[in-house]
Amino acid sequence: MKPGRILPFRATFGSARAVDVRTRVGWLTPYEVEMLRSEARSVGSGAQLELFVPAGASEDGVTWVRSEFEALRRSGIGVAVKRDAAWEFRDIEAGSGRRVRRT
Repeated sequence: MKPGRILPFRATFGSARAVDVRTRVGWLTPYEVEMLRSEARSVGSGAQLELFVPAGASEDGVTWVRSEFEALRRSGIGVAVKRDAAWEFRDIEAGSGRRVRRT
């Protein structure tokens, strides 16, 4: 993870055979990335992970998120990373001294 990155997420997990869909919301930290990977693997055959980030997430941020979950995609788990146009937030570097604004 790029040091200082602040990026919230919303994730849904499911499969073609699953009746229920699980949702997680939080901040992407190294711990949370690992938890999301583990949970996606636990869904089993046909697993799908959809990750949503705010519309204002930088291209760097989206690229970083995709790279963190590339191993899942290579293992056969469907992974989609999308910007949510209705979710406003700008990712910033934590050390910039600027405050995080949520609207």
